[in-house]
Amino acid sequence: MKTTTRWVAFLGALAIVFGSLGILAADDAPVPQAGDALTADLAARFRVPEHSVIWVRDQGISDRDLPVVLEVASEAQVPLRAVVGLRLQGWSWRDIRAHFGLVPPPSPVHVMVVAPPVLPLVVPPPLLLRILLFPFFIFRHWR
Repeated sequence: MKTTTRWVAFLGALAIVFGSLGILAADDAPVPQAGDALTADLAARFRVPEHSVIWVRDQGISDRDLPVVLEVASEAQVPLRAVVGLRLQGWSWRDIRAHFGLVPPPSPVHVMVVAPPVLPLVVPPPLLLRILLFPFFIFRHWR
């Protein structure tokens, strides 16, 4: 009986702690406001009004894709609605850039460094002694 009461109390405490931290409340995601730092930064960088950036977010574009939308729209000199519409239809960024006549960004080049395999150093003991005592043998013969 005591263990059941303790488990209930423990789970209740976890729910209170995680609920207050916002971990369990996924529906209470912060709504982007006009004073948001990311919104203000993107609006200043691409010289668009903040309400346009908020509109793009409201359409369902992720924060990771916001700079790409603004970059394509500014380079192609097309309205944001055109870029957002194509992206929401499932077009890739490469296809959207080609549609507006933009050169696709360069693909990252992955360089693989190939090193020789590292073999364990196995030296027979007499040879090891010769290697370690080599300077003494040279100087002994110089006398």
